[in-house]
Amino acid sequence: MTLQLTLLAVLVIGALWKTIDLIRAPHDRPLRALAGCLALLAAGHALSLPAVTKALDAATGLGVAKVSYNVLVFAGLYALVAFFVLATGSDRRRLQFDGLLLAAVVLVMIGLMLATAPALRGHTLSSPTMTRPTIAWFYIVGNAYFVYAYLSVGRWALRYARGAASRFLSVALWLSALGLAGLMITSVNRGIWVVVRYAGGPPLKQLNAINWPLSNASFVLVTIGMCLPAIVQAVGAVQSWLLHRRLYREITPLWTAMRDAYPELVLDRGTGGSIHRRFYRRLIECRDGLVRLSPYIAAAAKGRDTSRSSPAELAGYIRTALAIKPAQEEPGLALPAVAIAMLGEDDINSDVRELVGIARALG
Repeated sequence: MTLQLTLLAVLVIGALWKTIDLIRAPHDRPLRALAGCLALLAAGHALSLPAVTKALDAATGLGVAKVSYNVLVFAGLYALVAFFVLATGSDRRRLQFDGLLLAAVVLVMIGLMLATAPALRGHTLSSPTMTRPTIAWFYIVGNAYFVYAYLSVGRWALRYARGAASRFLSVALWLSALGLAGLMITSVNRGIWVVVRYAGGPPLKQLNAINWPLSNASFVLVTIGMCLPAIVQAVGAVQSWLLHRRLYREITPLWTAMRDAYPELVLDRGTGGSIHRRFYRRLIECRDGLVRLSPYIAAAAKGRDTSRSSPAELAGYIRTALAIKPAQEEPGLALPAVAIAMLGEDDINSDVRELVGIARALG
């Protein structure tokens, strides 16, 4: 139960996380498929909890929770395949086949449940009624589809792992694929169990002894595989936040000087927004201010090549430029901008390094 609740928590957190990402990028089809996958799997695993299953069956009828759980997990696995197909730009005709197969399996399982006597629809793998055709075939069809779905998702995970953008993502996909392989084996074992019981044979206790630890180990691997990219993403987000927060403070002396010289350049006077937005806004305002001030910087440099000046030298020129700049420039006066060290660079990191260096020297 602890493992099941842990997996459910991971799925719920992942679904919420990707839904937030989807709100920011609503037209991202792979992200849409991934968010849907996590939400469907979370709903399916929630329904598999004994208390939830009992409550739903009590409110609707025996067997509704079992069918709903299987349909949601089937759909979640299909959405995961869709994510890989859309993310890799592969042939989407396979999705059409998988969609038709999923619809057929769902209809067959619903039909088998409806064909079962209402009093027997709460069956499990251990039920003595396993010799009844509708009950046995319900599990045979369901486990056969699970084998197919786990195999398909695992194959796509391995294929995606080979071209993964990072080592962490590649490791996560390999772990997930290994866990999916284990879950596929447990589905095969459950299918064998059902066939033997349906044929009138005794319960194969050795299969149950194998399935229990294998299922737990497989769920652990899948959970780790699902968590690892999110953990890496979260760590990266925190590192980015801390970096921008530090740079935002370090660039303040230069920004303050530009704000005092050209207050009209400060378009966003509020304190709201993320630290990333505020940092880049401040960066742009510093750069715009230096463009406006550059003719006076050139005058302060007295013919020296400011495009090759160090941050410390530029800080000295900026102090002089601010001193010689008239408090009120003539209306319509447009002095030509002069190139200084960071202006004209396409690399924003180069701008950041240069501006922070100037700000430190000014401070």
